[in-house]
Amino acid sequence: MRRFLLKAVVALTLVGSAFAASAGTSQQPDQIRARQAQISAGLQAGNSPYAELSARSREELAERQARLLAVLEGKQHIDELDGDAQAQVEADVKWIENALTRAEDERMVCERRRILGSNRKERVCKTVAQLREEREAARSVMDSRGTCIDCKVE
Repeated sequence: MRRFLLKAVVALTLVGSAFAASAGTSQQPDQIRARQAQISAGLQAGNSPYAELSARSREELAERQARLLAVLEGKQHIDELDGDAQAQVEADVKWIENALTRAEDERMVCERRRILGSNRKERVCKTVAQLREEREAARSVMDSRGTCIDCKVE
């Protein structure tokens, strides 16, 4: 049940990230402020995926949020900002959402694997990003199995 809840929270966060990334500058300041308040609350509570962020990433995220909220202060519509400020807001929103996605990639996943030729099990811990890279590499090898890349034709 706990895993299901965790997966649901991560999925909703990623959907929110995708929505925020696709919306870009079309988001209104009220929407951006609400999302940043939600992120700040999650950071303070230490909920996933915010719990996976390093201390340095949390500090930079807090700095960017403060800068973002300072630029948006008193604004009701994104068009009230000049072009440079709009670009800064868009860049900060994208950076914050990407930081949360990277935090999920940095999460450690441990599993117990049986050692070949033995009844003993060993604990193997890897990040989500490492597991994804291994899975993609294995899939690539399986796809290219019928072709010989370094075969010598004489």
